[in-house]
Amino acid sequence: MTSARVFHLFALFAFLTACVPARKYEELNSQMAGLRAESETAMAKAREAEAAYSEQQGHVGDVDRRVKLLEQDTFTMGTSLRKMQSSMTRSTN
Repeated sequence: MTSARVFHLFALFAFLTACVPARKYEELNSQMAGLRAESETAMAKAREAEAAYSEQQGHVGDVDRRVKLLEQDTFTMGTSLRKMQSSMTRSTN
């Protein structure tokens, strides 16, 4: 074998076996685990927020319904009051 060929084989071997140091690999794995935990926590908070939002939407719908009923009641009461006042005005004249 020529020295160039030996050098190329040695360089190839070194390149394939020592691409990433073990310490760096472990750091990246621990960082990735931390980010996964952070992501899961954020997703849980997002699910809680969605549930709270849905609950509030239900309350808003209920309040809207009650407001419409109160508007109808106020309209009816106002109409009745005007009729009674008109009736009393006619009866006193």
